[in-house]
Amino acid sequence: MATLRIAVCNLQSGIGTTRGYWHYLVTAHRYRLPHDSELIKVAGDFLREEGIDIALLCEVEGGSRRTRWVNQVDLLARHSGLGEQLFFPTRIVGRRVNQGNGIVSRLPLRYCANHALPGHGEPRFLSEAEALLGDTRVHLHVTHLSLERTLRTPQIHNIARILAENGGPTLLGGDFNISDDAELDLIQEGHLAKSLSRPTFPAWKPMRALDHLFVSRHFEVDEVYAWDRRLFSDHLPLVVTLRR
Repeated sequence: MATLRIAVCNLQSGIGTTRGYWHYLVTAHRYRLPHDSELIKVAGDFLREEGIDIALLCEVEGGSRRTRWVNQVDLLARHSGLGEQLFFPTRIVGRRVNQGNGIVSRLPLRYCANHALPGHGEPRFLSEAEALLGDTRVHLHVTHLSLERTLRTPQIHNIARILAENGGPTLLGGDFNISDDAELDLIQEGHLAKSLSRPTFPAWKPMRALDHLFVSRHFEVDEVYAWDRRLFSDHLPLVVTLRR
């Protein structure tokens, strides 16, 4: 059987709020002003050390003034040794911000779509790709949902509708920002199994399970944990080992 190690990572655009809630005040200027991407290299070390095959990413920059024109997906791919990469822009503010979802992978990737989700404020998307595992195409989806439940509810309905159109091997990961696990019931009514998660937020004292991975019935789950040896974001990465 093939083994796959999946990571779900909110990279916080390399801003690096890792020490406590007070640290948001110290790092707040990085949401607007140029900063380095050294913490993305730490994330790359994590992917390499843990033998990750596919990383589903949100809050990652495709290159803008905010990151001094560094494409963080490309930097992560190079530093981790995962040669395949895709970037799905979700929030573009002139030349200042180019934030989105992303995937880096050891397996060949093919871009499929970037589905806009309903709501106002910061745009939200369900990003879709395919990975080739031997002769099998695995459908990959990554998302980052709104902070407000009234906005998340229609976004989750749209995700469930899109996923219902595909019955093959499927993974859905991301930062769902949920306040109650019941919010995700609709997704689990389809062909995807119950979500896999561990407390990932805040990184310095994880208490809330915001980052989740859904898997289809084509996979068996061996292991699930949040990686906390070195902090590089305000979220811990979620790691799941699957067998196909």
